[in-house]
Amino acid sequence: MTEEASRMASLHSARLLSIQPVLGAPIACTLTGNEQVERVSEWRELLGGAQPEGVTNGLRWKLPTALAGQAAELAAAEQRCCSFFDFTLHFAAGELIFEAHAPKEAADLFLDVFGAPAGAGV
Repeated sequence: MTEEASRMASLHSARLLSIQPVLGAPIACTLTGNEQVERVSEWRELLGGAQPEGVTNGLRWKLPTALAGQAAELAAAEQRCCSFFDFTLHFAAGELIFEAHAPKEAADLFLDVFGAPAGAGV
């Protein structure tokens, strides 16, 4: 089994993957302007077909399970530059439930990256 296939198999067999924020992390992004634009584009590509649902301090999307690896990799990359974000991937009823959360102090940055749920008026 290739390393990629092994990694994907372990992801698909997981019930819950949670990438926790670094406690006390500053509300700041370490990416440059061009890197930020590229990262937001990656998020929009991954989440673009899903309708976001508002949850406490964040958003939830239902995605095809085939996107689990991409979602986990992107969430891990985001943690490296914005360690205050919190991500959860949960497999239920044949879907990937992906959540992103941020502290209230990071609301503007969160909206810049992930947008707002439909009808939020933000």
